[in-house]
Amino acid sequence: MSWKKKRQEEKTIIMRTLRDTVDPFNLTDQQFTKVFRLSKDAVNYLCNALELTLQRRRTNGLCVKTQVLAALRFFAIGSYQKGIGNDYLVSISQPAVSRVIKAVAVGITQILADEWIQFPRTEEKRAALKRRFQDERNFKDVIGCIDCTHVAMVRPKEHEEAYANHKGFHSINVQAVQMFNVLVKNYRYLYKTTGDAGYFLEPWLMTPITNAPEGSAEARYTQYHCSTRNCVERTFDLLKNVWTCLLSHRVLRSCYDSKYNRSLCCIT
Repeated sequence: MSWKKKRQEEKTIIMRTLRDTVDPFNLTDQQFTKVFRLSKDAVNYLCNALELTLQRRRTNGLCVKTQVLAALRFFAIGSYQKGIGNDYLVSISQPAVSRVIKAVAVGITQILADEWIQFPRTEEKRAALKRRFQDERNFKDVIGCIDCTHVAMVRPKEHEEAYANHKGFHSINVQAVQMFNVLVKNYRYLYKTTGDAGYFLEPWLMTPITNAPEGSAEARYTQYHCSTRNCVERTFDLLKNVWTCLLSHRVLRSCYDSKYNRSLCCIT
């Protein structure tokens, strides 16, 4: 046996021993949330939801809990995979980190996205949103604020031109609607939303009036519009501060999700 292979086997034994002896759930609630960005209850929910997708097929395969925690650790700090794997709370190899990041990301997209990311389906919920926008922002009949954000990625080998943005790097352009505290996917809207000057004015989309005369009704409208719509910008900022792998200087690789016929930003 070569010294290199022997050293790798010794490292594997050490990592497996650490996984068997160190339980991240023994951290305090505050420490756990700081490291993995989610509460213990939320992580348990993820593990249960993704169990069928992530369950081990070999006797020495990684358990669902380790896979979820390794992926969350990467999403939280966006560091190199080797560093994530060497973390004593995770203790898995770099190739394993790569596999579980993709598996967890695709699993969340396919299993949980439609349940948690959705347009308000009932007239009662939509009416409640309208009331909140009217009472708190003085905007009538509006139910959400739309915006986009760029998630940087390594230049893809295929369809490179589709991912080149006007800021000079490659990215997936993510569009969402903020409904006070809920982000939803881009739908064909039947109710009014607010967007910035990058959008065209539509019957369902209110945009600011640029160069409106100071003190005019148009200027007052634009002031209210901008103060209302910036909630979606703050939400994107919050998401990137919590899940720092989304920051522009954390350039991600992409994988393809065949179910949704689209690329996902993650490490492959």
